[in-house]
Amino acid sequence: MRAVLQRVSSSSVSGNTRNLDGKIISAINRGVCVLVGIASSDTESDIEYIVRKILNVRVFEDESGTKMWMRSVKDAELEILCISQFTLYASLTKNKPSFHQAMNSEASKGMYTTFLNRLKQAYVEDRVKDGVFGAMMKVNIVNEGPVTLELDSRKFTVRSVVKSVVRNANINEEVMRTAKLFVAVDASMKSTYQSMEKITAGIVQLQERNTQTLENLHVIPQIYGGLIVEELIRYPPHITSSNTIGP
Repeated sequence: MRAVLQRVSSSSVSGNTRNLDGKIISAINRGVCVLVGIASSDTESDIEYIVRKILNVRVFEDESGTKMWMRSVKDAELEILCISQFTLYASLTKNKPSFHQAMNSEASKGMYTTFLNRLKQAYVEDRVKDGVFGAMMKVNIVNEGPVTLELDSRKFTVRSVVKSVVRNANINEEVMRTAKLFVAVDASMKSTYQSMEKITAGIVQLQERNTQTLENLHVIPQIYGGLIVEELIRYPPHITSSNTIGP
């Protein structure tokens, strides 16, 4: 699931169809406007991640107005306007965008409804507004700053994912050493994984195989579906036995 969060001084959404033309559907004062896209593989865990980030990311100043990035929309008790936006999953291999990564309309409507309900349950229901799912809309966004953040429930850095797996699993020393080698990359290498499940499964397989080194890189595609191989080819890391995960 992806979301584009913008800090706004005000925002509104109106209809752009014959039945809703010009009619204001929802409007908020100061708060955040969030464009939400749902991928075909999204689950409730993706919803939980995005809801948590929307409510807790600190994009507002403190109560005195002197220190920036101190309060979230929840801390400041402000409003949220959500707009469904399947185009966040556009693919541009050619000039015409393709949206095959987005969840189909019928399934995504249910997922979006679940997302809104979770957001309302986690916050204050009457402070969460939205548009009309699947309708043509006109969105008015008065971005304050401007401040715009991209959220993605499936975007994990190599370092953060391995640390998370190690933190929550019983990993022996040999596997831990191998995991450290996997993240022994140059600081300039911005490799990411799109699936937490893939790297978790990879660590489990490493444990089962009792792997100690990365000398045989040809086994990686079997473990990670080729995700890391593409990055290794593009940005060859300097792998040595001394590389470790940072604190």
